[in-house]
Amino acid sequence: MSEMLEYIVDATNKILKKNVTKELIDASEQGEWSGKLWNTLVEAGLVSIGIDEELNGTEGDAIDAFAVLRLAGKYAAPVPIFETIIAGWLLADQQVETTYQPTSFIMDWESDLTGPEFVLKQVPWGRHVSQVVYIGNVNGRAKLILLPTADAEVKQNQNIAGEPLDDLHFRSIDMEALTQFEVEKEDLAEKVLNIGVLGKSAMMAGAMEQVLELSVFYANERQQFGRPIGKFQAVQHHLAALSSETAVVLAALNYAVASFEDGTIKEELPLAKMKISEAAGAVAGIAHQLHGAIGMTHEHQLHQVTRRLWAWREDFGNEMHWAKKLAKEYVDQNELTLWDFITEEKRGNVHAGSII
Repeated sequence: MSEMLEYIVDATNKILKKNVTKELIDASEQGEWSGKLWNTLVEAGLVSIGIDEELNGTEGDAIDAFAVLRLAGKYAAPVPIFETIIAGWLLADQQVETTYQPTSFIMDWESDLTGPEFVLKQVPWGRHVSQVVYIGNVNGRAKLILLPTADAEVKQNQNIAGEPLDDLHFRSIDMEALTQFEVEKEDLAEKVLNIGVLGKSAMMAGAMEQVLELSVFYANERQQFGRPIGKFQAVQHHLAALSSETAVVLAALNYAVASFEDGTIKEELPLAKMKISEAAGAVAGIAHQLHGAIGMTHEHQLHQVTRRLWAWREDFGNEMHWAKKLAKEYVDQNELTLWDFITEEKRGNVHAGSII
């Protein structure tokens, strides 16, 4: 970890640890906007990381941004920092300056926006964002457009974690007046998928770190038969399983992020998302078994993290989705044996914790 990255991680950790409370997350899940937290993140430059200074950004690279997102996942920060960072990158590619406004993005190649009235379905944080970056077909052409949401009618919905996932109904939109760019569909679709998968994987990795910390704390604090339950072998097995799953997840994430930054990412992406999504379910299950009844109560913090793991594991494809894609890729690679495909090593090893 570089000195600059260490500074970013330390500063982000302090900000989120101080400002993200259980009560703040509860209020967000009831529909309140965490404006104070958002403003703090904006002032610290964390919502524009990875964007050049000439475009009003904070500089930094993808490794810095994914490190920030890992911590956002760890503390379950109830703001669209993931969406705003990714949308900012997409706009920066078109030389659009960042505005630090809460921004969401959605990619949909199945639809075609042709008229002044349309609906965007399941927009993350739709009720709270000021604008949405839409990637899809507009009048039959692949485009990226920026949609202000001030006049959109919102049909509220949410995922299992209580995060907004709203339908936005736009009426009387003058498409010609919007900021829009023609794009290469395949290239942009691949980039959005890559950064989306890695961003959510980073957040899940952070959430699993938090689950582990909560479990260790509970095992040391909870007394049974005159001693902490962490002294019992069965509980130690649970903690060992949580530790190993979290370590493997961090290793997979670091390997994928390093490959992405090098521009060589290929099978690292499906392998990382497969492992992290699979581990999300296992980690949540083990943690709730270890905590027992208290972990299922609203008063305890655990459910705030595990519900996000269950929600995020489905974003940008779950483990089954990526397993099928990886299997197809192998079938198409006729020149490699299965053993060669699995063990081929091109970029060396990346150890857990060495990148983000």
